[in-house]
Amino acid sequence: MKVICRFSCGAASAVATKRALVKYPDAAIYRNDTGSEHPDNERFMRDCEEWFGKKVNVLTSDKYKNIWEVFDAKKFLASIHGAPCTSEMKRITVEEVKRVDRFKAQNEERIIECPLIDAGLTKKYCLDILVGADIEIPMMYKLGFKNNNCLGCVKARDNLDYWKRIRKYFPERFEWYAKK
Repeated sequence: MKVICRFSCGAASAVATKRALVKYPDAAIYRNDTGSEHPDNERFMRDCEEWFGKKVNVLTSDKYKNIWEVFDAKKFLASIHGAPCTSEMKRITVEEVKRVDRFKAQNEERIIECPLIDAGLTKKYCLDILVGADIEIPMMYKLGFKNNNCLGCVKARDNLDYWKRIRKYFPERFEWYAKK
């Protein structure tokens, strides 16, 4: 059996990976690089690799450079079925049980473990664990974002505070979305 840890450069996925490696020390760690996240994620990933004691395998699309190319190619940002860029699950904490249930139902052939949900860990607790491990949290959290998503995550479509922050810190991205 091959065990894979999904690392997204978010606080929750970092702690989930660390916990999984205790149970499965030979697990492989994979990150899907969307080409659309804050550049500080590279520093965070290197810090986490040191903490994990192993390298993260980085996967990129051979078709798209970033999420904005996906949106242009698919000709939509999001639908009732979700966004075209969200086929990969990035982070799961106890607040997201419904998301896990949906993922498990759609992937019955896989054994899926959720170490954060099983332990009842919240995102806040995960951030505290990183601070306790002397790992500098990703820049998006420092800028006040609740998630370390892509710059302009379409899943935050109804979150005005989120889009105000995008407009303030990443005005060129905000303008791109506003024009779409």
